[in-house]
Amino acid sequence: MSAPSVLYCPAERAPTQAFNTSANPWPPGIAGTNVQGGYAARPVVDWALNDTPDPWPRLEGPPNTALLADGVGQPARVDSRHVKGVNVAFVDGSVKWTRRAVFDGPLGLCTSVGPACNAAQDQLWAALDTAP
Repeated sequence: MSAPSVLYCPAERAPTQAFNTSANPWPPGIAGTNVQGGYAARPVVDWALNDTPDPWPRLEGPPNTALLADGVGQPARVDSRHVKGVNVAFVDGSVKWTRRAVFDGPLGLCTSVGPACNAAQDQLWAALDTAP
């Protein structure tokens, strides 16, 4: 990857989520070691199992379908960068700033990153879809 920094929010302050820090080195030093990216992907594609020649899947759907956003897995992820909202990328290629008030309810239910919070994450992504 010639410019991996594009996968990281430049406003990120948490060393475990920022680009090329001692807590999140780039490139990864040990084969098979994961590094944390800076953006959250809507769980419509299993990125780990996507072994097609083109690693970026082609998605179809309404243009207002949110696909990527600043880290929205837990409240602390939002707090470590923009606090008042997030940047959201949509299926149609557009990007817009979305106020935290739009998704803060379901975000507050995300107490961990894992299956226990899947329903809250579904609500969060649905809120991002309908944001003004």
